[in-house]
Amino acid sequence: KCPRVTLYRKTRIMRRRPRKGGGGSQAPTIKYLVDERLGQGANGAYEALQLLRSQAQRAVKAGDGAKAQQISKEGALALLSRGYADSGAEMAMQLVEVYSSQDVSLDYETSIAAIIEIDRAMAGSTLPDGEPPVVERVRFLKAALSWSADVNEIGAYTLGDPRIHALLGASSWAAGDDIDVGVKHQVLGEVPDELAAALMNSGCGALKRDGLACRAVLQFLAVENLRDAVSFLATFRSLVETDSRYTLFSALIIETCQHDAAAEFQELTQTWAGLIERDPANKTAIRIIGQKFFGIQPPQDMMSAMLSMLAPPASS
Repeated sequence: KCPRVTLYRKTRIMRRRPRKGGGGSQAPTIKYLVDERLGQGANGAYEALQLLRSQAQRAVKAGDGAKAQQISKEGALALLSRGYADSGAEMAMQLVEVYSSQDVSLDYETSIAAIIEIDRAMAGSTLPDGEPPVVERVRFLKAALSWSADVNEIGAYTLGDPRIHALLGASSWAAGDDIDVGVKHQVLGEVPDELAAALMNSGCGALKRDGLACRAVLQFLAVENLRDAVSFLATFRSLVETDSRYTLFSALIIETCQHDAAAEFQELTQTWAGLIERDPANKTAIRIIGQKFFGIQPPQDMMSAMLSMLAPPASS
């Protein structure tokens, strides 16, 4: 009888062993699912994208936002790391959609960290034609910035998270977008040294370059970031051979703001009116600075222009 009991117990133990691939801990990983689809032929990347997207959407409907975020993030990274930048970019957009629909909060260790990690992977990937996905990267970061600007919580930035602004500024330069866009986002991204270097490498003539530097100083001041205005101008002046009228005016306007000198500010803006009015954006910024630092109220018709100058871009 003893041998029979032993055999019976061994049989029961063997029957209780989970089958290969079964059980929660044995579920296929995102990377496995992607590789499985990629191995099925030319349409593998598209099939992997559709599978991951449907899984993320099902998780959202089931109320499991954390799972939807995990699928979207890991799916995007898996596709990007395997050279499918177009499909990876679409999965990255799925992550932002999850963030928006689930009211995900700004967290530098989770939600923002995922944006940064995906952007880094996207910057190192290529499209089927071998070109970098610059347009897709800008589109992804614009959507992420829009989400961060809509987050309604204490400490959130109404103009969007600075770290995403900084990434979008760098990607805008890489994409060959309007230089004004890159300047604006790097100002709001609070990266003065990177902005100074970008202007020096922009290929612009000295006059246009210095004009953009002046605009950057005024935009830093318009968002009451006196610290970065000082840092930016110091770095920029160390990189150019000589001062221009633009850099001299920038130094004077910073000094005026440092000393809370309202009368000097008004005199300065009148004396340098010709330079200020060459750039409509500078004229708007000066009015904002007057209001923020010296309590000089702008005309009512300037308020919408002031807001539009600093507003984050609409995602497309």
